[in-house]
Amino acid sequence: MRERIRLFFILSITFFLALPAITVQAKPSKAEIARISRADTKTNKDGLLRVASSNALIVNQNTGEVLFAKDTDALTSIASVTKLMTAMVTLDANLSMDEEIAITNEDVDTVKNSSSKLPVGTVLPRSELLKIALIASDNRAASALGRNYPTGKAGFVNAMNIKAYNLT
Repeated sequence: MRERIRLFFILSITFFLALPAITVQAKPSKAEIARISRADTKTNKDGLLRVASSNALIVNQNTGEVLFAKDTDALTSIASVTKLMTAMVTLDANLSMDEEIAITNEDVDTVKNSSSKLPVGTVLPRSELLKIALIASDNRAASALGRNYPTGKAGFVNAMNIKAYNLT
């Protein structure tokens, strides 16, 4: 079973990072970029966090305390898990969150033609791409993070495989 899970992660990660790219779009305005990167941090009448996602989990990394949980046992698609792995591997590498990264043709999904609010040519700091990948579930942001890993996409895939193996 462990090998099946590992193989599933390896194949999913490889597919995600192997997507070809060719589309070109206009550069977004600063207002559009700001709108894309903002999280929905509205609260309900009791002051509790209101999250638009169908499920979510926030855990204090230092204590393990669950700070927020919403439908955490629901089955979700691999896309969200892949983006979480992308974020974990990126953060584990201790890279500068201020480094500017450009969205390129290489980041455009031409297999599934998934939509993105990040046109080719957009340049954002790594920290913003992380937020956009996780909050807006943006494939281009996640692809750009993997592409800009210190050892390139191959090293990024390897780091994701190691992370997946260590989590099992």
